[in-house]
Amino acid sequence: MPKRQRRRYGDPEDVAWPYPRRQAPRPSRPIAKPLPPVAPLPAYKPGQKGSKHGRAKLTEKDVEQIKILRPSGWTYMALAREFKVSRSTICQILSGTSWQHLAGSPPTEGTP
Repeated sequence: MPKRQRRRYGDPEDVAWPYPRRQAPRPSRPIAKPLPPVAPLPAYKPGQKGSKHGRAKLTEKDVEQIKILRPSGWTYMALAREFKVSRSTICQILSGTSWQHLAGSPPTEGTP
């Protein structure tokens, strides 16, 4: 019994196996429409601190409020959800890594 040869796509003797051979080239893709213009992000300006920075999500009052609420029992995640920022942002504020220009000013209300 002769050994059976493996079929390959496009064998001239078997045009319909496993798929019919393409007779015509595919039509070209339609030209993509240009995207609408997108508003640019606020530019970073050196020296801008706090809420004056173009991409700031918090204000100075928010940061002071965070420093007041944490000792009163609020968790990091609860503060992050309340002020719509990440938990790491809250950690950086409370440790003094970010918003350093407010680190020297004590909170106006709350704990002594």
